[in-house]
Amino acid sequence: MPTFAAAGYLARVLLVLLRVLQGLSAGGETAGAASLTMEESPVGRRGFFPSFTMSGTSGGIVLASLVFLPIAALPQDQLLAWGWRIPFWLSLVVVVVAFLVRRSLEEPEVFEEKAEHADLVRLPLTEMLRTHPKQFVQTVLMSFETVTNTLMQSFGLAYAVVVGIPATTMLWVSVVGNALAIFSQPLMASFSDRIGRKPLFVTGVIGSGVMIFIYFWSISTQDIALVFITSTLITAGTYAMSNAIYPAWFPELFNVRMRYSGVAIGLQIGILCAGFTPLLGEALRGADKANWGPAAWIVAAFSILAAIGAIWARDTFRTPLKDLGAPVHHPQTSSIDKLSV
Repeated sequence: MPTFAAAGYLARVLLVLLRVLQGLSAGGETAGAASLTMEESPVGRRGFFPSFTMSGTSGGIVLASLVFLPIAALPQDQLLAWGWRIPFWLSLVVVVVAFLVRRSLEEPEVFEEKAEHADLVRLPLTEMLRTHPKQFVQTVLMSFETVTNTLMQSFGLAYAVVVGIPATTMLWVSVVGNALAIFSQPLMASFSDRIGRKPLFVTGVIGSGVMIFIYFWSISTQDIALVFITSTLITAGTYAMSNAIYPAWFPELFNVRMRYSGVAIGLQIGILCAGFTPLLGEALRGADKANWGPAAWIVAAFSILAAIGAIWARDTFRTPLKDLGAPVHHPQTSSIDKLSV
């Protein structure tokens, strides 16, 4: 990327454009992985198997943090000159693995059945908004659960450095919490297959909204042990409850014909809103860099919105795969189109 001195505002435009492209890719990945895994899961395990998409994300955070720790220890001039490039070079391995995985993927049976009957939607976004408006809004609201992680990873790190906790220490805090979340998230999702998505999701987001106050307070005291404990209780506990469940619950809210669009767009709108919350928290705390209150209240407010969306949504853990979503009728209707709600 050219610097601002070399290219002026073009440099900023290119940077934003590349980040948008990266975001579109990530959004498609999550929705696709969640929908595919949910549709392929055996009866009674639709929550458990999709949760591994989130465990994969946690694993990626752990690996990324571990890779960056030795790089961050480089002298400043070497870090800025070439050190920062090493993680990007290593990501080439991920590209190769992703390509090989995609070459072997097959469409789920429920999707192939629709394709065989020429029952796919040409404009799934339009059809989704017409037939699933409630489910779309519910997905957006529940996606606000990501605000917890966003504020912890961005605002929390910056705040910790301000009060005197080293950035490397906070990286280890993230590593420990996410390492445990790799295992706790499938466990939480497995419970949702037994008692339902709604109870665990609501408990998780409300719990995160409460625990975030303790987490930021622990940073303000510079009590490292307490920071590790509270961060882990959120990342591998309350946040894991909601984060592990949405990969199954969101796709379950939509009919197969526009499932991918509903999950991808609804989820990304929620994540987009969450992306602005660190900026909002920074603005509200004003000149007092030690003021963590606004950030905590932002998490609490968005947690309440996520809980409202979950309470409003239908609990689908016992609904047969073919009956998920709202009825969607093809103009050339056949018996296969008449799906019950």
